[in-house]
Amino acid sequence: MVRKYIRKRSPAKYSGQDLTDAMDDVKNGKMKIKAAAKHFRIPYATLFKRVKGLRGIKSITGGRPTALPLKVETQIADCIKKMDKCGFGLSKEETILAIAEYVKVNKLQTPFVSGVPGDDFFRNFKRRHHLSQKKPQAVEVARKRGADPFVMTEYFKLLKQVTTNVPPEQIYNIDETSFCLDPSRVKTVGETGRAAHRVTGGSGKENFTVLMGGNAAGDKLPPLIIFKGSNVWNSWMASKCDEFPGIVYAATKNGWMETDVFANYFERSFLSATAEGQLVLLYDGHVSHVSLALIQKAIENNVVILKLPPHTSHLLQPMDLAVFKPLKQDYDKCVIQWQRNHYGTKLSKSAFSNIISKVWRSFDSQIIKNGFRKAGVYPFSDKVIPEDKYEPRAWARFIASQQAAQTLDDNTVEIVEGSKKALPRVTNTRDAASATCNCIASSTGNDQMENDNPQNNSFEAILLDHVKQIPVSKAQRKKVCPGAEVITSTDAVVKLETIKSVKEATQKAKRKRASKKS
Repeated sequence: MVRKYIRKRSPAKYSGQDLTDAMDDVKNGKMKIKAAAKHFRIPYATLFKRVKGLRGIKSITGGRPTALPLKVETQIADCIKKMDKCGFGLSKEETILAIAEYVKVNKLQTPFVSGVPGDDFFRNFKRRHHLSQKKPQAVEVARKRGADPFVMTEYFKLLKQVTTNVPPEQIYNIDETSFCLDPSRVKTVGETGRAAHRVTGGSGKENFTVLMGGNAAGDKLPPLIIFKGSNVWNSWMASKCDEFPGIVYAATKNGWMETDVFANYFERSFLSATAEGQLVLLYDGHVSHVSLALIQKAIENNVVILKLPPHTSHLLQPMDLAVFKPLKQDYDKCVIQWQRNHYGTKLSKSAFSNIISKVWRSFDSQIIKNGFRKAGVYPFSDKVIPEDKYEPRAWARFIASQQAAQTLDDNTVEIVEGSKKALPRVTNTRDAASATCNCIASSTGNDQMENDNPQNNSFEAILLDHVKQIPVSKAQRKKVCPGAEVITSTDAVVKLETIKSVKEATQKAKRKRASKKS
């Protein structure tokens, strides 16, 4: 089979609609065949055979009919696209086997060898329906489930409450990110067919953690660089001529953020770098960001801390949404330039500090403002998250609850036969795919298929058989904070004090038991 057919004749100058109109005019006696052929610019022989029934309209395309009816192909393609949106993307092999099973179950006549589509069919199927093979982006199931519209709605209510009448200069966001010592994002130009190389001074696996932040007006906070070690040495710091004003350093055992380091940064750097008056600070709920001492210090200094819902920083965190990607691109370029001037030398800590200071100082403030806009923080907007980002089952329940609430608000409680069906509450993976796909009708529109129960033989049903959920027993546990929370509120402080007292009592009991044994 020719993999890429090149048409030898120019395509017809008439459309399928023109052909249908010409046939109707001839059959209704409005025109003769010759006159209709001339009027619609259709070859006389073509129109004659169509009118006399010597040739049927088998395909709406310019070539020969497809192996499967185009209507069935379209339904299958729609189902595959919606499965991909739900997080159940199919590989090439899975797609081919699913189509083969569909053909077998419905007893369709196809040119497939042994009933299994080949590479040529798959290639043309992708082209006809605008499909492509790509490497999927890995999304943790916790992030997928964290995109719950109920949780987001409550978050935006809190956000609006705490940011109302607060100017952009007093709305801040801080977050940590890691910088690799030997980046590989920048591409190089080289000879075709030969691998490209860049000489580095190390393995490229070492990273440094940096905490960065800014406000909705585009102002930058001094960064916090965290090194791995027991102490911070003056040789690790940026030179006086290059350092960002107020830049601070810390050292931890593993090079990650710790509770004491974060509290110290908040008290000595954040508070001193911000203006007086009420401040709003947004950040994620990492365990190192929540401590009783930090919250008490924030209350004393009139700082309202709004903790983002768990696993939603990729949707709600301004620094994640707009800042870190272009910042790391600028960082990569500076590191590559440094490596060229220091051939075979590992990037030192002082050089890293200089580069971070240089990149952060020259970073465009407009990008920081764009991050707050994309997150819906300033200007405030609770419509910034598109529908396809939400977890499908939660979105179905959310729409159903909105419809029910609207019905109650309108005070109309009459049931009309044939009204819209309520969205089902789905509880497993099969139901999730079924509730979000709804892409294959019970009838395939294929004259070849005769079955007593066509719905069970639909492509959708075949796919759902491959995504059945296997129940896994899980230990019962209680959420401390299910969503967004203002952790500087009275209730949050009381909760943390209770947790702290319980923890101290437990540790005291352990020490008492240990002393008795000794």
